[in-house]
Amino acid sequence: MRARPDRTTSDEDLLADRDLLERLQDHYDQIAVTDPTGYHLHTDRRTPKDLADHITTLIPTTRDLRALADHT
Repeated sequence: MRARPDRTTSDEDLLADRDLLERLQDHYDQIAVTDPTGYHLHTDRRTPKDLADHITTLIPTTRDLRALADHT
């Protein structure tokens, strides 16, 4: 986040208050653990293209969906 050229006031607040950042990270970790649809996406040092490519790999293909349907 420190390297981002487009930091918001909220970003600056998180960087200035380490406890606040840790509480926020803990909150998202708790959500990811209890929500089966949740996914903790690490964004550090990843470009928007890297993130898009990674997210695309998480989307099931038609073949994946057919295989799931065949097993139910």
